[in-house]
Amino acid sequence: MGEDEPLEAAASLAREQGATVEDDRQTGDRRVKVYADDPKAFDAIRVKVKGKLVFAPAHVFESDVYSDLIGNWPRGDQSLDLDVERDGQPVHVGPFVPRTVGLHPTQVYETISMLLLVFLLLAFYPFRRYDGQVMTLFIACYAVHRFLNETLRNDTDIVAFGMTLSQNISILMFLFAVALEVGHRRWGNRPADAAPPVPA
Repeated sequence: MGEDEPLEAAASLAREQGATVEDDRQTGDRRVKVYADDPKAFDAIRVKVKGKLVFAPAHVFESDVYSDLIGNWPRGDQSLDLDVERDGQPVHVGPFVPRTVGLHPTQVYETISMLLLVFLLLAFYPFRRYDGQVMTLFIACYAVHRFLNETLRNDTDIVAFGMTLSQNISILMFLFAVALEVGHRRWGNRPADAAPPVPA
């Protein structure tokens, strides 16, 4: 399969679905842009195009015109004018200074929380009741941290139950940690401070 074949197939499929296709490959841009006015129609096109490109050396990037405009804003340009439709009437908005989307530095939060978790685990180690309890505490604490950290991100898709994949896995890991703790307390193994067996 040639390099351009996946893009041509995606563009053809999008046109069949009634979308507007902008092909800038002649200018050196390795993208084919697909525009659809109806969000529901766009979702259907996105699913079909992703299915078409599943084994191809190409990727589908989702964006809207406004986000794409802000994300690729020309350096030094300080004003933006928009023509929008309100109550069926065209309205001119602007000029105003565009701002990027405010984001939380989740990587910094993760670094700090993991350092705190290390100190917590080291402090808890002398008080453990059985071998493996520190690992169980780590699994539970990391699951809670990751779940909360994911709520601050905007680069992950919702996959099930209104949550991201990492949030769903975090809930499963927390339940796994609870099950480990209950299992150890009920059926248990030797105490963590028991004397090791003497070799024969």
